[in-house]
Parts: sequence; structure tokens; C-alpha cells
Amino acid sequence: MQATRRLGKDKVELKLIRQEKKDAEKVHQEKQILEENTMERIMEIEQMLVNTNSMSETIINSLLNTLEMDNVGLKKDMEIQQQEKANKVVDQFKVLMKQEEWVKQRLLQQAESMKEERELLRVQGKVQRDNFRERIERNMQKYKEEILNCESEISQLRFQSER
Repeated sequence: MQATRRLGKDKVELKLIRQEKKDAEKVHQEKQILEENTMERIMEIEQMLVNTNSMSETIINSLLNTLEMDNVGLKKDMEIQQQEKANKVVDQFKVLMKQEEWVKQRLLQQAESMKEERELLRVQGKVQRDNFRERIERNMQKYKEEILNCESEISQLRFQSER
């Protein structure tokens, strides 16, 4: 009778130990999936950052080319006006030089603005990536601690069951 009770009690403990083992394996699998998903996300973010930088450079180059073409157009207009109005050459030259300087300053301002924006995007991407990595590391540490706790509990249960 006592043996039957003891056997029944041992069955319950064995069932609990098996369940804990199953739960620990599940936590381990979830941790592995989380690590894989995290690495995929990091790679996606890095790729988006590369794409963003490429797009920024393409836009800047396109804008610079367009502005350079506009500048060429302004120079051609200047030559035509000089030929048509020979008597106003000096006054028109001064006006066009001011326009050219204004365009140049505008180009420089836009280029500088784009450089600052690109740098800001790079810094923001780095901050996001660093924050994401820190979150991952905290989660990984939490899961490691949970696994260690589970392993410790399993060890204690085994020790108690062996007595």
C-alpha cells in the first residue's frame, strides 16, 4: 500500500520533471528563434541604412547635376544677352554675376543641408541599431537567467527525487 502511494507520488514528480524539461526545451527553442529573428532584423536595418545612404547620394548627385545644368543655362543666357545688348554689357554682367553667386551659394547651402541630413540619418540609424542590440542583449541575458533557473530547479528536483 505504501509502495503504491510512493509509486503514485513518484509518478507525479516524474510528470512534473518531464513538464519542466519540456518547458526548458521550449524556452531554449524560443530563445533560438528570437536570436534568429533578431539577427534577421539587424541585417534588414543595416540593409535599409545602406539603401538610405545610396538613395541620399543619388539624390544629391542628381540635384547637383540639375543645378549645374541650370547654371550652364544661366551662363548661356548671359552670353546671348551680352550679344543682343552690347551697350549694357557692364550692367548685365554685374547682374548675372550676382545671380551666379546666388545660385552657387544656394547650391552650397543645399549640398551642406543634404550632407547634414545624411549625417543625421546615419547617426539615427546607428542609435537605432545600438538600441536594438542593447534590447537584444538584455533579452538574451534574461533568457539565459531563466534557463539557468530552470536548470537549477531541475537539478534540485532530480536531487530530491534521488533521495
